[in-house]
Amino acid sequence: MYHMVKHSIVVLRSWHVNLGLSTSAFSSNHLARAIRGFKCSAGNPAPTAKLPIMLPLLCQLVDSLPSVCHSRHNRCMFCAAFCLAFMCLLRPGEFTWETMSSPPLLTVGSVEFAEDGSYATVFLPSSKTDPFGTDVTLTMPAIPLTTCVVKALKVICRNHSAPEPLFALEGGLPFNHNSFITTVHHYLQACGVPPKGYSSHTFWHSTATWAAANGIDSNTIQGLGHWHSNCFQHYVDMSTAECAVTLASALYTNADQPLDLSQPAWHNF
Repeated sequence: MYHMVKHSIVVLRSWHVNLGLSTSAFSSNHLARAIRGFKCSAGNPAPTAKLPIMLPLLCQLVDSLPSVCHSRHNRCMFCAAFCLAFMCLLRPGEFTWETMSSPPLLTVGSVEFAEDGSYATVFLPSSKTDPFGTDVTLTMPAIPLTTCVVKALKVICRNHSAPEPLFALEGGLPFNHNSFITTVHHYLQACGVPPKGYSSHTFWHSTATWAAANGIDSNTIQGLGHWHSNCFQHYVDMSTAECAVTLASALYTNADQPLDLSQPAWHNF
């Protein structure tokens, strides 16, 4: 509730800026005190953990498709969507679409395959999920796994024209956000994994976590996810055991080192 109030105030201030109205009230001490009072009375619970789908779990999800989804068409769509979202660190709004009157960002024509089949590219136009409004071309290598996005995209692009949506449910229905996350939860249950904690941004966060776990440096992860800042570091999950090892290494490695008051940290004293 507290976060919702804070978000609503930010939105309201944004509207004031857009309409050319005064925003002085939003820097008022009275408003700040009221928000603090509400936080004390309503509490500020910790955010719900967002669990990642690592590559081993992604393989299980893809393998479980036939047992959960009886439509071959939809199975191919969800397989391609899972693999593409994981490999290219996509947000749900970049590959789902809600109504027939709201055209999807991705079409069959957005995909190009290398002649030798070694990779494919997807052109992602700017969207409301990208605050910088920039287009980007994503490259996907072919891999010898069931989660190969190049192979999955070839299946759903076959016999379809360039203007058609890249992702569409059987009968041409929109590949909407609700269908996507509901299906993810069904497949997780089929794999014996409780779906609680997995959200629509699971794939986006998962790839950053998986890349970090495999020793990929921060700059590379930032580039892979086309992030314009280091905000992605908030999405990299670390287990309690890993956190304990990191803290022990960072804080207690040189326990016998003598105190050195010449270090920059002491210069202000």
